[in-house]
Amino acid sequence: MRDRSKPSRYDLTGKKDRQADNMRELHEKLGQTAKDLTTVRGLLAQLDLDGGTAEGADEIEQSVDRTENVTEEVFDRDDEVLEREHGDGESFQSELTERKETSEGNLGRITDATAPLETRETIDQIREGKEAALRDVDFLHDLVQRAMESLQESEDFQEDLRGVRTGGG
Repeated sequence: MRDRSKPSRYDLTGKKDRQADNMRELHEKLGQTAKDLTTVRGLLAQLDLDGGTAEGADEIEQSVDRTENVTEEVFDRDDEVLEREHGDGESFQSELTERKETSEGNLGRITDATAPLETRETIDQIREGKEAALRDVDFLHDLVQRAMESLQESEDFQEDLRGVRTGGG
């Protein structure tokens, strides 16, 4: 008799895994864009614009400058998408923490209710509820930890790439 308004463990795990996958895909895109930006910046430094014609040198330099600008815009756009994904991840982590705290409260209430019980059958039966609450707490604790680690890893990666974007990498 599962309450359909509450997500299942499968649902919560799937959502966490999808968010982690989305962040990994965005990492890949940002990493490629950062590499392109480094390449374009390096190209401008390597060009020998003293040869050829004045018009040719100007056009080449302008083209490379525009390429750098476009690449920076792509980076900024993808960086904003990743930032929104981080916000969603933080909200989800908060939701998981609230669910874990609720489960911990239920576990405490079941434990408290167990103390005055005297009938063996009653005690055995309530133990099943206590074990179920404990499994829920353990599951949610693990999921919160994994969500936190995934989010921190993504934020660290994003910060490293921002150094490339600003010309520091």
